[in-house]
Amino acid sequence: MNIVILSNRYPPDLRVAARRWGGLVPELIKKGNKCTMISAGDGTESIARGANGETVICLPISNQQEATSALGSQARITLKQRIKGMARPFIPLYNRNLSSNKWLQKILANDAACNAIEKSDVLIASYGPMQPLSAGVFLAKKFNKPLVVDIRDSFESKDLNCFFWARWLSRKQEKKLLKSAALRVTVGARLASHLENTYNMPFEAVYNGWAQDDLIADIGKAKVKQDYLYYAGSIYEHQLPALKLVLEATAEYPILKLRLRLLRDNTEGKLEELINNSPNKSIIEILPPTTQKIVTTEVIESNGVLVLEKLQSSPLHDGTVTGKLFQLIALGKPGFALCSPTSEIAEIVRPLEHWFLASDIYSAQRGIDKVLQAQSNVSAKRFIEPYSVEVQGNKMHNLLSKLTSHNND
Repeated sequence: MNIVILSNRYPPDLRVAARRWGGLVPELIKKGNKCTMISAGDGTESIARGANGETVICLPISNQQEATSALGSQARITLKQRIKGMARPFIPLYNRNLSSNKWLQKILANDAACNAIEKSDVLIASYGPMQPLSAGVFLAKKFNKPLVVDIRDSFESKDLNCFFWARWLSRKQEKKLLKSAALRVTVGARLASHLENTYNMPFEAVYNGWAQDDLIADIGKAKVKQDYLYYAGSIYEHQLPALKLVLEATAEYPILKLRLRLLRDNTEGKLEELINNSPNKSIIEILPPTTQKIVTTEVIESNGVLVLEKLQSSPLHDGTVTGKLFQLIALGKPGFALCSPTSEIAEIVRPLEHWFLASDIYSAQRGIDKVLQAQSNVSAKRFIEPYSVEVQGNKMHNLLSKLTSHNND
């Protein structure tokens, strides 16, 4: 098959969103498929051969955000952004940022991208943000190609404080868009079920899997240089209650530090407020973004890694499976997931002897105790084998093969 994928992020981008297709594309190529990735980047237009033989077309669109180098040093909010923020509750999600679809404009102006789509057997458009997805809908119709919609996160998670009528209109527009797809996939079984119930149409689950490179055989030999729990990535507002719970629970462990390798602060100052108001804020060390090699070293030298998610149960958030979950499990380090006890994350990590769950102060304190006592280099391979990139890539290949063969009949 000749596959074209539209995705906002792709390696060497280090963000979790890039990991999804960064893991699936090599597996699709191993199956004999030809893959072309059309992505944003640093704003420079380019075409190159990827590490696995895929063609990577970077559009002249920047997906680079100002990284957080210290607490509170997030990108400066302009007057235009403030006005857009004030108008946001009145605007359906689907209509945000679509007044000028840069993605569609840049693809249509790119001969290599148009040629790749014209020769393709299937076009995959990945959400979020919305522009690659909406561009994919238009391009699939223009070039008469079967469309696969890839949903990394539910549209609803972006509603925030939208008024009821804006949410209602969004769901209507989203359903129309999703109906145009020949196949719909998402990142987990629980989210697939929620989306099926919301839009009354089928979804398939293809997880962000772990790779063999994530298994570090000598991790048990590393010595913990300093007692600390570790989190690397961006912080969003819905994660703050989980972080607050960690801070409250660690008050009983004066030697234990909390190291945040902060890619970006997306809380509009609420993270800084939370830390400044914490009685034990001195235990927190906030570090700027760095290379994957350094992050891996810091994981190895930590007491354990953190997963921070929404603590309350809900059909929407219970289906969220963070893209780095299986990578963290595969590393063999103790893990501490602060999340809803009914979530799919809880369901996945509950059988693991070196991972622990918490959703309240009592379970958080017990969880820290267990993390500090747990051994490193614990193999969880037999539990997470179904979630490997090989298995997930094979599932994606089979879904696409069935789709294209049916389309050719």
